[in-house]
Amino acid sequence: MAYKNYNDYELMYLISENNEDAYQTIFEKYEPLIFKEAVKYFFLAKDLGISREDIIEEGKIGLYKAIKNYNDDVEFYTFAYLCIKRNIQKLLAKCETNKQKSLNDAISINESNDNIINKKLDGMDLLQILIDREFETKIIKFKNQLQEIEANIFELKYNGFSYKEIGILMHLTKKEVDNKLLSIRKKLKKYLKEIK
Repeated sequence: MAYKNYNDYELMYLISENNEDAYQTIFEKYEPLIFKEAVKYFFLAKDLGISREDIIEEGKIGLYKAIKNYNDDVEFYTFAYLCIKRNIQKLLAKCETNKQKSLNDAISINESNDNIINKKLDGMDLLQILIDREFETKIIKFKNQLQEIEANIFELKYNGFSYKEIGILMHLTKKEVDNKLLSIRKKLKKYLKEIK
């Protein structure tokens, strides 16, 4: 099945009909995009101890997620690109966090057990952990009070999506996204004042 003979809509329809050839075809079609996106992160990945193959695999998982979650409100290419990029970035962010945590948790082999325990306790601000959890709960309650479109935009922005990416996913112009976020900010400010 040559992918040049089919457009994305036809392939996605065939995939929805459980056509294995279409599944394989769309992966072949998007392999260059996955590789192109992965190349951008090779040097950073190397510093984090991630292999090129792992980056490419994350891109493939992103494409798989795009196929599973696609609805025809937006071009498949755009949606797939965002899913591939976001999946690779999440892997890098997770590895960066783990690398920093490993460095912060590193302990000299010459330290006694008492010193190790004291060092761990000194680094933990239990009050801050509780405050962060409480704040997270308040944010979730706030999001649940928003209209559906605002809740979706808030969730995307909270998870690091850009105005442009939100616009593409929500079928809005950059200006419309900006207006919605401005409205959300006002509501959030009011909400935070009320719960103090």
